[in-house]
Amino acid sequence: MYEKAARVQGDLETIWQALLTTLAANRYVLQSQVPHTSVVAQRGSKVSSLMVGTREGGYQELAVTIMPSGEEFETRFRFSFPSWTITLPSAKKSCNAVVEDFVRMATAAESPAAAAATSCPQCGQPLREGAQFCDNCGASLASSPSPVSVCAACGADLREGAKFCASCGQAV
Repeated sequence: MYEKAARVQGDLETIWQALLTTLAANRYVLQSQVPHTSVVAQRGSKVSSLMVGTREGGYQELAVTIMPSGEEFETRFRFSFPSWTITLPSAKKSCNAVVEDFVRMATAAESPAAAAATSCPQCGQPLREGAQFCDNCGASLASSPSPVSVCAACGADLREGAKFCASCGQAV
């Protein structure tokens, strides 16, 4: 296990969106979440030790907790690996890169609208400045897609292609 903490300033929604965008950009898949508080995500798969050593840090489960700390938010990242993997230099480097990406995105975004403009509303991947379409999924960035259904848990409008409710975090 490897733990790393980061402190960032800003509003909680912006920080949360920066976290989700960072996870998507680093190919993590959400397993569970408590919106604006914590998330558990996974990347890769459990494979033999020889295979894990050749992948970017191998299998990783990541638990992230966001806590208010004065005017800042402390964000704790806890990476779990097979016990031997943490000894590989690439594993720790990969973890540090995820945290650095998060800090960069969280501090660059000044508002929820700015955070949304830097990531694709369809797949969450970071966008290039001035892009008209997402280079990951091809979604048009001219306007946000309109809600097409409602969350079974809380009744909030869901955007087309959403995997989780933006209001309560329930899986769609």
